[in-house]
Amino acid sequence: MFAATSNNPDFYPYEAEVGAVGVYKDAKTGKYVAALTNGAPISDGAWGSEAYSTISSLYEADAAQAFEYHLSTKFAYKSPFQAKLAEYLSQEYMNYINSQNLVADGKKLTIQYDLAKYPATNGYYGTYLDYMLNQLHSDLEWYLNNLKADSSWVKDDPQMSDQEAFLKGAYSYTSRGGPGGGPPGMGGPNMGGGPGGAASGTTGAAGSGAAGAGAIGGAAPAAAAGAGAAAGGPGGMMGGPPGMGGTNAEGKGAAGAGLIGDVAVSTAGAASGPGGMMGGPGGGGPPGMMGGPGGSSSGTKARGVDISSWVKYKVNNDGTYSVDFTLGDYMIYRGAKMNKPVPGFDVITYGQEDWEFGSPEKDGRHFSTMVNNVFSDPAKAAVLKPLYSTTDSNVFLDANKKADFDAMVATHKAEIAEIAKGDKYGNNIVQLYNPDKYIGAKGTINPAWSRIMMGGVEGDMALSTSMNIAIRWKMAGVKDVILQWQWNGGHVPNDIFTQSFDGYVDQMVKKGL
Repeated sequence: MFAATSNNPDFYPYEAEVGAVGVYKDAKTGKYVAALTNGAPISDGAWGSEAYSTISSLYEADAAQAFEYHLSTKFAYKSPFQAKLAEYLSQEYMNYINSQNLVADGKKLTIQYDLAKYPATNGYYGTYLDYMLNQLHSDLEWYLNNLKADSSWVKDDPQMSDQEAFLKGAYSYTSRGGPGGGPPGMGGPNMGGGPGGAASGTTGAAGSGAAGAGAIGGAAPAAAAGAGAAAGGPGGMMGGPPGMGGTNAEGKGAAGAGLIGDVAVSTAGAASGPGGMMGGPGGGGPPGMMGGPGGSSSGTKARGVDISSWVKYKVNNDGTYSVDFTLGDYMIYRGAKMNKPVPGFDVITYGQEDWEFGSPEKDGRHFSTMVNNVFSDPAKAAVLKPLYSTTDSNVFLDANKKADFDAMVATHKAEIAEIAKGDKYGNNIVQLYNPDKYIGAKGTINPAWSRIMMGGVEGDMALSTSMNIAIRWKMAGVKDVILQWQWNGGHVPNDIFTQSFDGYVDQMVKKGL
């Protein structure tokens, strides 16, 4: 979002309100400016952007997610209401994309519909989906051509190449913390670090941070210092750094539980830090950085997954691999790891994204205009109403404690209308969270480069929204744009092989961007 909206004056009022240096309202013109006292302009433009599992744009997030669900003919929806809503949101997304005038490789990107000709994707096809499929092909090819098994792998046939073993699922492996099973776990966030000490300048009692939990992947196990942790839910994001001690206390961050791969791992015991400062690192790593491997956790044995039944591949003369598969097959494969409801961002019962659009009167407000478009269509609403149940929401209930579709829709419409009226600066805050509106727009300074990495089986958001941003940046003339959907990667994937954050920034510096 920062890179997509860099230096755009729409954001100056908010920057001035929080005291940003050099951003103020000009007394003569009444406009907000970013300038020194001598009038020289200043900029907060981003040089580059490296984004992992970018949620942007929230404006299109619900429709895009539902569309990708609907591209699978075998997706397991949580209710009939959500299945039908996904069908309707797919139509909304098609109309939205076709109105955006996206162009890539000299072709206008559009989505078309013909159920009789394209049943494998529930009727959807077109140059937009061709572009998406080409991206998926190139990401699997890159993965295969850089793949190298390590000691955690045991191939069924030692003579088989690593690539063929991977494609056929002809291997077993141990999913664990430390080498071979992903990087060591990072300590989970220890909020506040426990009881504080006495007033400043006086040594207080020792503060003890509770064991942290990784943000994604279900509840992590409690992890006493030095103890191994049992398996948690599906992994994804790493936890944060060890906890801070209380005020002027002798802080001691307890072992955090980091979620790596599919298991939870504990950092080793945290050493005591100086009074009032951060507790020592888990596993002996530097403060706030990665701890050591997880205690005595023995890991989980697992088998590879055979994808050769739907992925066609060949070995080229130079030894590299080329692949081919259909979008329908891929979406069935990916769909097994996608489990958000519909809608999954502007959640009917309100979710964390709804809190982004709260007001002084309400903590959260509904914001998806595409969902609202569906609810506002009388014919579609008539179909959805009898399907709506407490499975979809237990917030909007009638006097008999039954799901009240009309009350839910009325609230949705009212809150969308409130937001559309504008905030105190006259802005629709949903549009402020829409990077697609600002890329290449007047007043925006585009970054020199951008790299977006998503997990190829990302279950928390649509892949296509990241693709839309990458396409728009290329159209706006950004010099170096890389989009990577890491094959088999989940939410917020790790850098793999030689593609580290630091290494990529170094590459951009060397390019002179």
